Amino acid sequence: MHCAPLQIEGYTETVILSNISQSQVFYYYGPGDLADYTFMLKLPIHDFEPGDYRVTSQAFSSHSSKIIPELYKPDADVTLHLLDASGIFYRQPIDDPWFSATTRPAERYKKTYDEVDGSPLFFSDFPGSVIACASQILYCNPDLPSRVGCVTSRGDLLGANPANQSDGISALWSDPKDRSMVRPIMGLLDTGLITDGVDMLRTVLTLLARRTLLGSFQTALLSVDHWKLEQEQLYKTSLAYFQSMVVISPGASGQVQADYATLETPVIEAVAVRYDPSLLQNDEELR
Repeated sequence: MHCAPLQIEGYTETVILSNISQSQVFYYYGPGDLADYTFMLKLPIHDFEPGDYRVTSQAFSSHSSKIIPELYKPDADVTLHLLDASGIFYRQPIDDPWFSATTRPAERYKKTYDEVDGSPLFFSDFPGSVIACASQILYCNPDLPSRVGCVTSRGDLLGANPANQSDGISALWSDPKDRSMVRPIMGLLDTGLITDGVDMLRTVLTLLARRTLLGSFQTALLSVDHWKLEQEQLYKTSLAYFQSMVVISPGASGQVQADYATLETPVIEAVAVRYDPSLLQNDEELR
């Protein structure tokens, strides 16, 4: 899996609704499920409203081309994660691209206090920051050599030209009993029933940054690469959920292994996925 912080400028539009003292920020990385925008945030114009972190995700499967071309990966699923930290006070400036917070409260709201006990406070620099992650599910026969005995979610042998090959599943699992087990699992995943459940984990409940919240105050100094720790935590949580949902029949003659990628702390190893550097913040990427 590969993840990277995305640029906000040029991909958002802000609409001011003065009659209700609210602004709406629209994010355009590709149309969402029910709208022509990816995300939308509602923010107060005049007064700060303390709150919690909020995370919203939008998934684009490898079968979909709705996402903008710069982020489209035909061999991988892409998920965008929007972090809304507009209701959080920071006791120290944060340089992490997902949690970036170097703006003083007085620069945004006239009626908000600017310090506590003589110590300055800081706000998030953007209404919401976005991380993009691309992942690929491989189905592997562990009895075969690594990177040879795997097929993609479409049933293609890894590294082979789909136009010049026969059924990859039959090539890796010669026993009909094994194939009768592999195909339903792939079909279930293709419906999104399990992956939708994984997306549900991408909420504030999995955020490590919440562990150091005191009300709406972030008491910790988050590191410049804290976003990588958050994605690693999400990866582990999602993988555990995924593995718990895939139950393999003990009657099969062989083994079936669902493999997202290889996790090498503190980074995530990707499967042939790269992003256009023009969209990344400071060329940051979780490799």
